Amino acid sequence: MKDFAKGFLLLINILSFIGVAIFGVIGVLEELIGPIFVDNLMEAFNFSLTYNQFYLIGLGCLAVMIISYFIRKKL
Repeated sequence: MKDFAKGFLLLINILSFIGVAIFGVIGVLEELIGPIFVDNLMEAFNFSLTYNQFYLIGLGCLAVMIISYFIRKKL
């Protein structure tokens, strides 16, 4: 059971890291290139989220990543 929990937490940690990386890259692009270009890019990929929504999702992924890491280390 403990091995299953560690594996599950590792999966959550990896997925949340991928989310943080994706949303981080989008945030950096918005700062470097400009919000209009990134908005056009997101429309091209059919993303209907605003920058604030992307920011909150990125912070949520970061929080999940940190929490799952510490829980996994305690097990």
